[in-house]
Amino acid sequence: MSSLFGAGEPKQRSYADRARDGLAALGQKASDAQFEAEGLLGLRPKTAEEQLYEACCPSLSYQTRLIGFCLCMFASFILALFASFMLRRLLWRGDAAPFAIAYTLDNVVAILGSMFMAGPTAQLKTMCAPKRRVSTTIYVLALALTLFFAFATQVPDGARFGCILASLFVQWLALMWYTLSYVPFAHDYICSCLPLCCADCCGVSSSASKGGYEGIV
Repeated sequence: MSSLFGAGEPKQRSYADRARDGLAALGQKASDAQFEAEGLLGLRPKTAEEQLYEACCPSLSYQTRLIGFCLCMFASFILALFASFMLRRLLWRGDAAPFAIAYTLDNVVAILGSMFMAGPTAQLKTMCAPKRRVSTTIYVLALALTLFFAFATQVPDGARFGCILASLFVQWLALMWYTLSYVPFAHDYICSCLPLCCADCCGVSSSASKGGYEGIV
């Protein structure tokens, strides 16, 4: 009955309301970034979560950090060089295991190197930040799955090859999404543009796609 009189139709929000909500979201994100920067610089009291990180990861001296970083970067360079040679084996012979192992270990060593430079506490805190927890979890799982399928010789070759490539692709996507979290508003821009790009690829008119995703943008 209510639908006959239009009471059941959702009320369309005005541009002013959407702009107000967008500005409020931007202000909240700027406040979160300021809070995180103050914590890294030691300009505010540490939270209970930060104190837990420090208890699990003791601070390192500058010399120890520099030595660990240089060693990890050298190992990462060797692994990346080896992975580039194994890429030809992947393309020509269809053997993805050597490239997957070298590429994955290269990423792991690079993370360890950045942990030495930034410090274990700061590295874990940034990786476990609310906006990076999902990408960090997916990335770590993709690393583990890549190594698992690379060494799982009991899996049929065809399925093993496909699983390795899928794990590498997910690993790369998670790393890109994690890296973009350090660029201000990059995630919001991608999330707002992706539906419009998908609509254009599917042949949906620009006016329909704009109306359908107006709330997201």
